[in-house]
Amino acid sequence: MIGWLLRLFFRPWGLIVLGILIMTFGWLLVVASQAELPERAALKQVAGVLDTAIKITSSRSRSVNFELEIKSVNGDIVKLKLPEREIAEDQVKRLLGWPVVALYSVTNDVWELSSGAAKIIEYDVARQRHVETKALEAKFGPYVGGAGLLVCLLGFFWLFHRRRRTVAA
Repeated sequence: MIGWLLRLFFRPWGLIVLGILIMTFGWLLVVASQAELPERAALKQVAGVLDTAIKITSSRSRSVNFELEIKSVNGDIVKLKLPEREIAEDQVKRLLGWPVVALYSVTNDVWELSSGAAKIIEYDVARQRHVETKALEAKFGPYVGGAGLLVCLLGFFWLFHRRRRTVAA
């Protein structure tokens, strides 16, 4: 599979397609950096006991998240996502079976987590991390797009060079 992709991308049309893919990725970085962050008042709240916490490793995006299941007082179970960079695994294990309060967004991402009087994740700190990530995306997105444009142009020059050589021969 990898050999096939390498053979494809080391041809003029393959370089053009690769350049377009890289430009698209750069554009997606810029678009992602423009997304609005939820305000604290717009977040949903759930209070209950942390029933289970499952560590999920995504091989595609190479990220590790915890899936927290919080059982509320009325028996509803809410599944929330929490990145591993926000909380250590031993902290999650210590919270199992304890009452917690979580603020989460529409996409079920945890923005604040507390147990009793102790705040494990603070909203302001989580928001600041997201702002810093968005700033990096906004900074590097145009560079990635520009690199894709260069790869695409290289493919076009190679294609025209090959055509000129075949016409001259």
